[in-house]
Amino acid sequence: MIKKSKRKVISIITATSIIAATFSTGAKILKDGYICSIYDVERDDMIDDFDINQLTDFYNEDSLFSYTKYPSFSRAIVEEMSASSYDDMVPQGITIMNNYILISSYDYSKKNNSTIDVYKKDGIKINSCELDIKSHVGSIAFDRNNNLVWIPSNDGKINAYLADDFLTKSSVEASYSNFDIGDGLLNYQNPLKNSIAYLTIKDNYLFVGSFSLVSHGLVKVYSIENENNFIKLKYNKSFNVPTRVQGIEFYKYDGKDYVIFSRSFGKRNSSLLQIFPYEEENVNYHDGSVNSVFYEAPSMMEQITIDDANLYVLFESGAKAYEACQNKINDICVLEADKLVSEYIKKY
Repeated sequence: MIKKSKRKVISIITATSIIAATFSTGAKILKDGYICSIYDVERDDMIDDFDINQLTDFYNEDSLFSYTKYPSFSRAIVEEMSASSYDDMVPQGITIMNNYILISSYDYSKKNNSTIDVYKKDGIKINSCELDIKSHVGSIAFDRNNNLVWIPSNDGKINAYLADDFLTKSSVEASYSNFDIGDGLLNYQNPLKNSIAYLTIKDNYLFVGSFSLVSHGLVKVYSIENENNFIKLKYNKSFNVPTRVQGIEFYKYDGKDYVIFSRSFGKRNSSLLQIFPYEEENVNYHDGSVNSVFYEAPSMMEQITIDDANLYVLFESGAKAYEACQNKINDICVLEADKLVSEYIKKY
């Protein structure tokens, strides 16, 4: 086992426990029960989907973040590796492409194009590619059926790139660009614009979703159709999701499908992994009508992705722009998906 160090790329997490959401003095519990100490929300607008009596305050304004605030994380880490610096780039999305890990990042200064960093699964970086867009690139997904990589562009549009290009090229251009599928996926900062905040692929379906602070988000589902090597997206359905979703993924356990959301907002608020049983006909995963389990994690959690029985979790707090973040995590955390989902079975 590699000796633990402060700078990391990959941490393997083999277990975790369900812990209640964190809050600090003066923090508001917003709609859908999540936490924000920045936005002032009237009390009449607040509801909770957590058990308020189970909320635990781990926050200490006078101390820097340490793993001791999240003991399940600390006890479960079995491997840590040195990290490369993101400099002005902010990591957002992660996907597994065969034997490689792809991470999307945007330029915090907004001057340069977004990038994709490519790692082997042992944490060795093999390439860095400049994209042909300057978008937030909030997520990324490998489409193994068509050997494409899907990445959000601007204003609710999405591009698809040839997967093999990321292994050797220093800059890449989309093979399919500007699929306009963001209608209804409102940008939380500017509701006059659409924005794809996160995405994933399940079977041959593309799931794209919106980030929302105080009301439920929306996920739209499109079938990916390949007709004579020409890719088309066909709308299938939509469903509602919780607030502050940064990533979505699916996992099959004991023959049943589950949907996993990563939820976060703010540099001082704990993130959450939330797991629901997934039903094709269900259109609401946010109003308490479906049972779920929560896992607390450090702040600024971004996209999640599944590979075999592992759930990979990315944090943006490793970026230079967030050097002062109390919950600074430079690693990709890999969790045993079976252990996460089995807690739902035990509880319900």
